[in-house]
Order: sequence, then C-alpha cells, then structure tokens
Amino acid sequence: MAFTARDWLGVGFASLVIHAAMIGGVVYATLHAAPSDARVRMDTTVVLLAPQERQKPADPAPVQLADALKGFQTVTVPAQNPTDIPPVDLQERFDPKDYSGSGVVVPRAGLEPARGLLPKGF
Repeated sequence: MAFTARDWLGVGFASLVIHAAMIGGVVYATLHAAPSDARVRMDTTVVLLAPQERQKPADPAPVQLADALKGFQTVTVPAQNPTDIPPVDLQERFDPKDYSGSGVVVPRAGLEPARGLLPKGF
C-alpha cells in the first residue's frame, strides 16, 4: 500500500493539530499552576545618608625582605596599583631587530634547525 500526496497531507495536518493542542495545554497548565497573589505591596522605606569626607588612609610601612624569596612563601600585594606606567604607542611598528634573541631554541643532538629561526652566528 503506497501513500499518496493526499494521505501525507492528512497525516501532516493531524500531526500539526495534535502538537498544537499539546503545546496549548502545557501553556495553559503553566499559567494556572501557581496561586496568584493579588495583594498590593508597597515598600516605603527610604534611607538617606549624608556624604562624609573621605580621609586618606595612612601609608603602610614598606615591607623589608631579609632574604631573597626561596620556595613557596607569601608575597605581599601592594595597596595601590602603580600610576607611572609609560603610555603605549599603538602606531609604533614592531621591529624584530630590536630584540636580543634570548629564548631562541638552540639545536641539540646534532639535529639541523629549520632555516631562519636562529639568529646569525649559530
């Protein structure tokens, strides 16, 4: 038995009606699930605070380290971020010649490095 276009249209319409009814039932049940609270509630509590003068906190004494830090130790965090950071020039072009080349991988065990990765002299 083969289905015709008219049969498929009937099945599609029946599916649409069933799904629409299910979605409508779920929406209706959701809207009426919780009891409604029709009482009007007002909150008139207002607190006004007068502005106070801010006092500059006393500068903490600088921490002196007796020895260089070794292993896991607690490091104190500065109270304020530094404000003397130099400005960044976004128009400046990057020039790789300005850098020393430290951190470049040096070949080991007789392996040939890829050309152009090492500074001159290696």
